[in-house]
Amino acid sequence: MDTLLIWDAADSKRAFTGIHGCIPAEVSFNEAAKVVIKYLNDHPEKLHMADTVLIRTALVEAYPCKT
Repeated sequence: MDTLLIWDAADSKRAFTGIHGCIPAEVSFNEAAKVVIKYLNDHPEKLHMADTVLIRTALVEAYPCKT
């Protein structure tokens, strides 16, 4: 979850549009971990990808920013 904050801060120009998430403050680490585990179980074809990419993708899909 902290990684999303760091990536968002580093990407001030939004060069990676569409890969930013907005995790609500009330989401606990355990809830976020369950989201990631479910994503990994639902997408075994992606398990060859880097762990940071998988975690980020799972969280961004679960908690997209409202526009």
